[in-house]
Amino acid sequence: DAPLAMPFLYVAGMWMAVLSSIAFTAIYAFRVAAEARLLANALAATELVLQREQHLSALDGLAAAAAHELGTPLATIALVAKEMEKALGKDPKYGEDVTLLRSQSERCREILKRLTSLSS
Repeated sequence: DAPLAMPFLYVAGMWMAVLSSIAFTAIYAFRVAAEARLLANALAATELVLQREQHLSALDGLAAAAAHELGTPLATIALVAKEMEKALGKDPKYGEDVTLLRSQSERCREILKRLTSLSS
């Protein structure tokens, strides 16, 4: 028995078909992998942005809570400073200090208002 002999053109055509299939499959796999890398990078960037937003949201809540918690003692300080200012009047020894205490408590109240308005 003689081995099966195929015409050269048929064998060459088969090899060309196999090689072109391998080439197209490799190109397709490369493109899919590149797209997967891009999607992974986009997902990582999105996760970072989301994490930052969650952190800022937590800070926002913390700032609002701190402003609320500081409001009551600050109001007490302002009230006591106002009463001291009434009681001491223009006392040369303590008058300036009491006025400074009252003005600084008002300044702190304004800062807390801004902080509260930013967190809203």
